[in-house]
Amino acid sequence: MMLTPYLFPGILLGAFTHVLAQQQCYFGPEPMHRGSDRLQPCTGDGLVACCLLGDICYAGNACWNYNTGVLYQYGCTDINYRDASCPYKCGGDTELSPWTGLEYCENDTWLCHNPESCLVCQWNTSQELFSLTPLSCASMGSKALVALYAPSKLAPYVSLPSTYRGQTGYFSPFIQDGTTTWDDRVKVGYKPNIVNPWATYPPPPSSKVIVNRTLLGIPSPQVQLRLQVGKPAQEASPR
Repeated sequence: MMLTPYLFPGILLGAFTHVLAQQQCYFGPEPMHRGSDRLQPCTGDGLVACCLLGDICYAGNACWNYNTGVLYQYGCTDINYRDASCPYKCGGDTELSPWTGLEYCENDTWLCHNPESCLVCQWNTSQELFSLTPLSCASMGSKALVALYAPSKLAPYVSLPSTYRGQTGYFSPFIQDGTTTWDDRVKVGYKPNIVNPWATYPPPPSSKVIVNRTLLGIPSPQVQLRLQVGKPAQEASPR
């Protein structure tokens, strides 16, 4: 999914306060799936999600890349890739791509944009990101797999530095009209006592889940039957 840079002007201000921790990141289980040095943990402690240097970490184990405008999921610091911070990425083949793009598909549903969901795309198999042409839910058809259940606007919490020796910036949540929201700018001089995604979403799928048919614009079996016979199907009598 392409996101416009004007939503994140704060990342250009250099308002950072903390140096990156030295943890390893993985895009799948076992050492063979260790990411490059550009793949870094979003926080310095425990098992956490990972994003690329210079990118923004979001709740939902998601990341946003400024250069390409791509929202994506990549990996985590769990070498066994079992922790909740490890994105499932719709079970995509890591040999084809270690990361997956994300596309929003209404009703708080995000889909994977990867080689399996876009068979006509020319996909670069390197670990680096590249620009993606946005895909609609309907265009993915039976390949429309759910990556994440979350609102259309995800919550940012960390801005990673552009270099390994750089420093990290943080987004500050606040209450507005009784609802927790956040600044779209990194808050100068701000560092929370505990750095965690402050927004939580329903558990994502841990196996392949095809998106609801109605989001794809595919008629339900009952509607399809009506179209085939040319008249309304008999409804069950109310009891």
